[in-house]
Parts: sequence; structure tokens; C-alpha cells
Amino acid sequence: MKKNALKKTTSKRLITKPMLYTTLCLILAACFMPLVSANTSTLQIHLPNQPVTMIATDGDVSYFDIDLMNVPPDLDVTDGYYKGWCADRSVVMPRGEKLTVQICQSNDPGLPTSIRQKSWGKINYILNHKAGATINDVQDAFWYLLCGYPYSSLSSTAQMLADTAQADYIPQPGDLIAILLKPIQNESNPWPFQFTFIQVDLPYEEPTDDEEPIIPAAPTRISHGLHYNTLTPIANANGPYTSICNQIIEFDGSASYDPDGLLISYKWSFGDGTSAEGKTASHSYPHPGIYKISLTVIDNYGISDTDTTNATIIQPNRPPTNLIIGCITNGTINTEYSSAFGSIDEDDDTIAYTIAWGDGTTNQTGFLPSGEFFSFFHQWDTPGNYTITLTATDGALTASSEKEVTIHETFIADNIWLVGLALLAIIALLSILLYSRKKKNTT
Repeated sequence: MKKNALKKTTSKRLITKPMLYTTLCLILAACFMPLVSANTSTLQIHLPNQPVTMIATDGDVSYFDIDLMNVPPDLDVTDGYYKGWCADRSVVMPRGEKLTVQICQSNDPGLPTSIRQKSWGKINYILNHKAGATINDVQDAFWYLLCGYPYSSLSSTAQMLADTAQADYIPQPGDLIAILLKPIQNESNPWPFQFTFIQVDLPYEEPTDDEEPIIPAAPTRISHGLHYNTLTPIANANGPYTSICNQIIEFDGSASYDPDGLLISYKWSFGDGTSAEGKTASHSYPHPGIYKISLTVIDNYGISDTDTTNATIIQPNRPPTNLIIGCITNGTINTEYSSAFGSIDEDDDTIAYTIAWGDGTTNQTGFLPSGEFFSFFHQWDTPGNYTITLTATDGALTASSEKEVTIHETFIADNIWLVGLALLAIIALLSILLYSRKKKNTT
């Protein structure tokens, strides 16, 4: 009886609660496996199996401009230009050098674990949600996620990009996806160099025979390869501009861009018959007016775009000029002298005057037309040297001029003819006296 009871108890324990829970979890996992597979299957992109050649240069709309060469045909990545980003701050990237790389997805088992285990979902999210951020903001956010770049060193925009990025983000067909360029050592190339990644449009899946082709209603991106460069570049002259005559204006076309290529030419026309080339240009105008500015950009496929704006040039207010003081240079005390004054305003503003006679007295006028002259009478009571100061103002700016006057006790300089007559009279008198004395001696 005891043996049978023991056997009965043992048979009841063959199916326990933990075993039931385990079985249930396995069933649920099996149910969800197709869902996970379906999500990852959307990231189908055809990449080359063999290494290719890359040239990296500093970018205008991304951290690097990447040119790929020797890419086999009929793949989702082709020969041509791509926008690239730095994924490794510990190694220098040689600019303008031919480098050998292997193109691969971020989950490629051939990548180092330190690279493969980074949050590429967040990287892909930022690639597709970076509108309005600068190149530095985007690259700093990538460095924070990939290289341990200090969070405190990020701008507020870069922090926002990093904080809002979704780790489980999965790009959809037509979205951008990060494709890595793994460095491959080659005796003829510089070594080592950086891991980089390019942003590539995730292609739409080709339909099977029994499916209708998927045609996007309004695709916003195309392949970045030079062979498919058909989008028009966008010129941005960054106006309007305002300045004053003869002041240098910095014209900036750096907001221009090409959605699927490189801008290779910037040509400015300044509306006064002059022109310049370059992303930025400096120019000044000697005369006031409104000038039409145009910027024409050309991409590496020869496609151009032109943006126009205006430069308004203002003539700033100028002070009165050509101040004139018409007066004596020598005079005597207690004698009234007439002095004439006037000036010209190049802006044709009216002018008010103040005359300081140098003896503590002044005269003033109201506002008179430019170029009109006037006069005042004045006398000095004490001999000495005096400075007449004429101050002219147009109500905003002033100018002044001075003239020296010497005042004597008696007439000297201004009545030299009287002095001459007096000398002649003295000479005549002396001659008479001498003649009279000579005549007296002879008698």
C-alpha cells in the first residue's frame, strides 16, 4: 500500500507549475519570432562582398564627403558621392587619399564588437530627424552615442538629438540608413584610418510575381550615387542685405546645398556690374541705392540653380563741409568789422551756425540753406590775439573752423597807407630842416 501511494504521488509531480510557466513562455516566444523576423527583414539592402575604394574630404552638409569607387554594378550602393559621418574619434581620417574599405551593415558579424553593439537604431533615427541641426550638432550627437563624447560638451540642439533618438528605430523603405565603411589595411594606402558611415536611402523591396509593385506616392530621396544625380541644387543667397556706402558687406551662400550631390561652383552678381566667385564673397558700394544680388550654384552634374535678393545701400548723414570765415587778420580796438560766414552740406540739409569771437561773446543763426552766406559786425575792446571759431551743424552732425585775428591799439596793418604818408611827411620835414640848416651855414 505504501509503495502504491508513493508511485501515485510521484506521478502527480511530473507536471509542476514551473514546468507549465516554462512551456507557456516557449509557446509565446515561438509566436513572436515571426514578428521580429518581419521587422528585421525590412532592412534588406544589397552591398558588395569585396572591398572598394573610398576618398574622404571635408563636407559642406555632412562631416565628410565620401566618394566611392570600384563598386560592382547592380547593388544598392554605387560608385559616386555620399554624405558621410565620423564613427571613431581615436584615429585620424586622411583627406583626399584613396583608402580601401569594406561596405557593411551595422549588424555585420565581421565588424568589431565595440562597433556592432553601438545604438545604431538611435543613429538611424537622427539621420532621419536631423532637419534644422548644424553639421557640428549632428556629428557631436553621433560622437556622444558612438565614442563616449562628453554630454556636457554638446550644444542644446545636439543634446536634444541624442535624448530624443529612439533605440528601437527601424528605417523604412525610402528612409536613410547608416551603412558602415570598415577600414581595410592596404600597403598602398595610409593606415590606420577611421571607421565612417554613409547615409544611404533604404531601397523599396522588389515585388514578387504575384504582388503589385510598390510605388511611393511622393519619394523625397533618390540614390546618392553620381550616376543618379538628377535633383536640382538649392541656391540660397541669404539676403536681403543692408549697409552704408563704402562699407564692406559679407555675402554668404553657405546655406546653399545639393540634395544628391556636391556643389562645385558659386557665382555672385552684385547688381553694379561686378561679380565674384566662392561660397562667401565681400563687396562694397560707393553709391546709395537698391542693388539686385544673384547667386548661381552648380553641382557636380552640371545642374544649376539661382537665388536672388537685394542689397539696400544707404548714404549716411554727412556733416557740413567747406566752412568759410571771411574776416580781417589785423585790426584796432573799438572798431566794428564785418565778417562773412558760410558752409555747404553734401546732403543738402539746412545748417545752423554759432560764431565765437574769442573774447567771450558769440552770435548764432537759425537753420539756413546749404551754401547760403551771411555776415556779422563785431568789435574788440582790448588789443590781443583772438581766435574766431565757426561751428556749423545740420542738427545731427557738426563741423568747425577757426581763424586768428590780431587787434592793435592803433592802425597798423589795415592802414599802412596812412603810416606811409606819415613817414613821407617826416622825411619831407627832415629834408626841409636839413636844407634850411645847410643854407644858413652857407650865408
